[in-house]
Amino acid sequence: MQTQCNESRIEFHGLSGRVLIADFDGGNIVSDGGVPLIAEVDRIFRVLERYADCFTDYRDPETSEHSVLDLVRQRIYGLCLGYEDLNDHDSPYCKIVADLDSQADLLVDLFLDVHHSPPEEITLDINPTNLEMFGQQLGRHFQKHDDGYCYLPQYVFCGEFLLAAQLRPGDVGAMSGAMTLLPKIVTQIRQRWPDVRITIRGDGHFSDDRLMNWCEATPGLEFIVGMPSNARLMKEVQEAQRQMAAEFAAHRRTERARADP
Repeated sequence: MQTQCNESRIEFHGLSGRVLIADFDGGNIVSDGGVPLIAEVDRIFRVLERYADCFTDYRDPETSEHSVLDLVRQRIYGLCLGYEDLNDHDSPYCKIVADLDSQADLLVDLFLDVHHSPPEEITLDINPTNLEMFGQQLGRHFQKHDDGYCYLPQYVFCGEFLLAAQLRPGDVGAMSGAMTLLPKIVTQIRQRWPDVRITIRGDGHFSDDRLMNWCEATPGLEFIVGMPSNARLMKEVQEAQRQMAAEFAAHRRTERARADP
């Protein structure tokens, strides 16, 4: 299906007094033309400006050609355009130190800032995934499930918003670091939205007493985790399954039900 465009041309924030306009009549052109769009979004939301503040620059300003913000933009814009290795970016990054806690807080702050008013409830999805490795990187391990060597980073999302990305070695379980990561995110959200109801959602790897006990002991915090099937659980949900089957047969749509023990 052909893409539907509402505008035939877009005017961006100017550069050095020059007008910058994009239109869609150029035919086949270089894909790097996406940089002005990325830069315009960055200028409006100040994402990379705030990200650059998460670094301390110990370089001599008299001999430094590029600011931390310029270096961050070079790196992020290059990644957005598909230049993963950035072999032609030779700017030195030594003596520039990252504040990892500030970087982690920024992801949650950006999520909070885009909401004009607090929602009544939100769901935080936590899930590890594999990051395939092709060299001898420290911390890589073979995972039979993924049939390869990898890291197992942990991610937390709220809808489409990334709230946390935690790099982990490939030999850890899903819960590794979760009880440090999740309380920190929940506390940060509650500082701005004290009354929001929060649900933590994860697969069966998070069916862990530490997580469930913490959720049950925290007001306004609930959890949904997968659990492996067993005879007792199947007996408890038999009535709910019959009810859902009847509802589906009557309305021909997916139904959800909850069975309390």
